[in-house]
Order: sequence, then C-alpha cells, then structure tokens
Amino acid sequence: MFDENMCKIIVVTGTPGTGKTSVARKVAERLKCRVIGLSEFALRKNLVSRYIEHLGSYDIEPEKMKKALEEECKPEELILIEGHVVDVIPAEYVELAIVLRLNPLELEKRLKERGYSEEKILVNVQSEILDSCLIDAIANFGKEKVFELDTTGKDLEKVVNEVLYIIKERKDYRPGQVDWLDFLEEKSLLNKYMR
Repeated sequence: MFDENMCKIIVVTGTPGTGKTSVARKVAERLKCRVIGLSEFALRKNLVSRYIEHLGSYDIEPEKMKKALEEECKPEELILIEGHVVDVIPAEYVELAIVLRLNPLELEKRLKERGYSEEKILVNVQSEILDSCLIDAIANFGKEKVFELDTTGKDLEKVVNEVLYIIKERKDYRPGQVDWLDFLEEKSLLNKYMR
C-alpha cells in the first residue's frame, strides 16, 4: 500500500468537534500505527508561542512545528496525524488527507457540550460552513490527496470503516460534496452564523 522506504503520513483533519481525535485513535489501532495529535505534540515539544484567552487556544510556531514533525517521521513508518492546522505538516510525507465534516447545527451542539465560549463556537461553526479545513488541506497537499467525509448522523464505527475504505481504495469521497451554505440557506439559518 505504501512505499516502504520513507515515512508516510495519513492526515485526519476537520473543524474542532467533527470527531478527529476519536476517529484517528481507532483508525491507528486498526492500522497498527502511531497517532500524533498536533495540539498535544505542540505542547509537549514546547512549540507554542502564546495562549489566546478569548478563544481558549494556542498559537504555534509553524516552522518549528514542521521541523519537529519531520524529525518525528522515521523511514518505513506509517504515522496518522490528527489536527486542524495542516500547514505545519510536512506535505512531502503526506500520502492522503481525510477531512471530517459535520452539519453546523450538530457541531454547534457538540461545542456547547464541551463548554466552549460563544465566540469560540461561532468561529468554529463559521469555519465549518466556509470549508476552511478542506480548503487548507487542498492548498497544502493537493486536491488529488484530499478526501471529504460527512460524519453527520454516523456513529464512530461507521466513520472509522469509511476512513479505512478511503485509505485502502483511494476513491469516492472527493472534495466538494458537502455544502453547508446551501443547507443553511434552505433552512433560513445562514444569518444566524454569518454575522
């Protein structure tokens, strides 16, 4: 499946709340590979430049992060990386990237349950509506390596199986199939989020 002479990375990305961490851990178990969570990795390696109080998140140092990930990547190893900031991942090692998507109404509910501030919820829901993670993945890895998976209404096992299918088959789930703008417009909810 992979060129055995160099490290290969599979990226699982998406807006916070779409299920990246849970999915990545299960997929890594099934593939018997290591998983790296970008947030934890940045904190552990001291690659954080500042804490953004009102959003409850950190700024990372992108070049230092990319270099640390390159050093982490060993020949002949398959690594699964999960996180929503993909421009810090060394693109030359990326085999494919799977962008998890979630209906903005469900995403808002999940983020409220996590106790996110109203501002942080709005920023993340807007990001999902505007395809930010998908656009970033395509910009960093190229459209041919990017797949898009709508997780709405699916349990963890179903999503894991679909991710494994994408990894094995490299077909279907092409970018551009999820359109939250049209969905919200039809429901007359777009103004709620785009202010």
